[in-house]
Amino acid sequence: MVEGKEKELMNEKEVRELLRISRTTLWKLRKNEKFPFSKVGRQYRYSRKEILEWMKEKKGKIIEKHESRQPDNIDKTEEHKQKEMQKESSLAQSGGKSIAKEVEGKK
Repeated sequence: MVEGKEKELMNEKEVRELLRISRTTLWKLRKNEKFPFSKVGRQYRYSRKEILEWMKEKKGKIIEKHESRQPDNIDKTEEHKQKEMQKESSLAQSGGKSIAKEVEGKK
């Protein structure tokens, strides 16, 4: 191998060190995230170039998801506040009626 040149194909240990992840996380990435890999016999091999491209693509998607979720969270929070206020007002109204009935019954 030529010194100074990065290794193109990496094994699992090298990928885990590069990404700073556990074996389980690497397994989940392969299974769920369309993570680029090849299988040679019983061993997995990873292309450094494909991993770096995947990371760039994934970073863009994470940013897009975060930006699109932010307004939804705000809307849900407002909806939640409105529902709580409606519950409180309906409880106060129904509670007021029952108290008025009790007062009328005592008269």
